[in-house]
Amino acid sequence: MNYKLITLLFMLFSLHIFAFPTTPAHSQELVTIKGNLINQSPNSDIPVEQTVFLQIVGGDTGVMQYQTNSGRNGYFEFPNIPSVPSDSYSLITNYMDIEYSLPLNHPLGERPVTFEIYNTTQNIDVLNIDSHTLLIHAVDPVNLSISAMEIILLTNNDKLTFQPLIDGPENMNFLRFSLVQEWSSLEVQSDLPNAQIINVGSGFGLYGAIKPGFHQIAFSYQFPYDKDNSTISHSFLQKTSKFRVLIPENSGLISGSAYESLGVVDLEGTVYNVWETQEPANSITLTTHLTELPQPSLWETLLRKANTTNFTTIWFPILFAISLVGLLAFAIFYKSRIMNSIKPDISGNIPVLTDRSYELQEAISGLDAAFNDGNMDQSTYIKERKLLKTKLSADLGNIKCE
Repeated sequence: MNYKLITLLFMLFSLHIFAFPTTPAHSQELVTIKGNLINQSPNSDIPVEQTVFLQIVGGDTGVMQYQTNSGRNGYFEFPNIPSVPSDSYSLITNYMDIEYSLPLNHPLGERPVTFEIYNTTQNIDVLNIDSHTLLIHAVDPVNLSISAMEIILLTNNDKLTFQPLIDGPENMNFLRFSLVQEWSSLEVQSDLPNAQIINVGSGFGLYGAIKPGFHQIAFSYQFPYDKDNSTISHSFLQKTSKFRVLIPENSGLISGSAYESLGVVDLEGTVYNVWETQEPANSITLTTHLTELPQPSLWETLLRKANTTNFTTIWFPILFAISLVGLLAFAIFYKSRIMNSIKPDISGNIPVLTDRSYELQEAISGLDAAFNDGNMDQSTYIKERKLLKTKLSADLGNIKCE
């Protein structure tokens, strides 16, 4: 999967700006890390005696973990913690079966940190897909294959963490995405911690908690096409604000009144045509028609078929047998033409000879048989045999007349 391209697309279709703090250099010292657990869900109590972990990942020390419990008003602290600028520090807690983590920035211990947690909900309507983009990454006419990537920008706008649910086949409440028929080589990436990939129906699902805020999901796959067009159907099981399709120039077009062309965009030196749907934002299904897909040349088609198992195990023996039958028919036809070119004319029991040596030899044998059977007098036999031997010697060049 092209992660650099995914990053560019996220920057293109969202206005979210990520700031990364710098880490100044400090000598090692002992600090006290203080903080407060804050439940951001409305009408919620501040947790007391909630276990909080401090995890330190160091190049020399490996992974170290400290533990404490929150007190009144959710306050907690970790005293006498060594502060190493090159190490990474994070707070972790598990609240209502959801794991929350908070990375800490250097310098440590300067001021108390706010560690936000939330109550949970199983109402999937708190989620909204701000943008769903289908990127046709490459079209391979030799193998008649399309490489595609789909990028999801997802927001939980509520103050509750969405908690997925599986309670039988009729009550499945988690993120689900449809896939094209005959897909292969599926790869899924997301910023949802501990999310599991589940095969469902004609697609897949992501089973994991989704906290309030902005999230990113990307998945890539391949699928075949056999003509200059292909149809892709999407089922939108979550609210979706907009759906876009990007196709490289000269690799195909989008047909249908549901799309509006947004022009072109350059991503990593490749120019893509961009289309966006004009249908209602929450339509259940959307059919996308890809047209004018590149087709392989005759030679590329033969090479592709030669590399397939069906061709080598089934069609090659059949074609080989047809070739043998053709050669046999040609041989029979050619021999028939040769035989028809020889037209014997018996006159006085002596065949009319051609200039072919084997015909002369057959004529001599026939003459000998006629003489031995008493059908020819000796004078005629000697005269005709001498004439045939002379012709045969002239034809072969190395036979003397007897």
